Amino acid sequence: MPHVEHQLIAGALERLDTLFMEIVERSDALLLSRAWDRASQGPIARTVFAPDSHASLLGGRGRSVDPVTEVRRVWWQKPDCLRVEVFLGSELLGVNVCRGATASSYSPHHRILFTNDSSIQGKRPRPWKRVPNLTLPTIQSGLEQITLLQPPFRAPGWELTSVGGGQQFAGRSTLSLVAHRLQPRTSGADWYWDGIDRFTAIIDEQLGLPFRVAAIVDGQEAAVFSARAFRIDEPVPAHIFQLGPSRGMTVALVHPHAGI
Repeated sequence: MPHVEHQLIAGALERLDTLFMEIVERSDALLLSRAWDRASQGPIARTVFAPDSHASLLGGRGRSVDPVTEVRRVWWQKPDCLRVEVFLGSELLGVNVCRGATASSYSPHHRILFTNDSSIQGKRPRPWKRVPNLTLPTIQSGLEQITLLQPPFRAPGWELTSVGGGQQFAGRSTLSLVAHRLQPRTSGADWYWDGIDRFTAIIDEQLGLPFRVAAIVDGQEAAVFSARAFRIDEPVPAHIFQLGPSRGMTVALVHPHAGI
């Protein structure tokens, strides 16, 4: 079976000027718990988390949890503009916007806009010069949270094998591939994927842009990330990368060095 070069996927965004994508993320907590159990025994995880700390993310080990579906709406513009909106059902969970070194993060539940943009004029803004454990998003950290656009197997150390092609996705030709890890990692923040058996993916044959990524655990799809809609190289209105205060919102001015 033909191998797929890592650079085809790793360089996907570099081939675009703009991108909008609506991503559906479906996860099975019990299957992921199995994978995280395995990953937590690795040398990287033991240096990051105490034993069983990952189980708290799932509400406790062995607990029956219904599959969770989130939706991310992503706008990206070369070289350094990113907006991400996260929904659970119809509920907006949060919005992050980055424009170069300027970053803002809005929490609808708390009605707080965290930002390092001192030019934002809010109603009685409350400046926080130092906020313990608070970080603002960056382009890099924001993209790393979008598994469909930054899948773990884009990096060396994975064997990418084409298992089919010629199919169409929204009018674009695609490749189907399987990703297997070739060797254990010695570093990296995404240690929790180490317990995955393999990944399957459908990518744009020309651009390398992933349209669907699935993490397989014990022969089942433990997590699926799929594009429900996308637009490539279409103009993005300027207001998309602006996030300002509205009525009833608290503005928290974050120290410039509090970001990642």
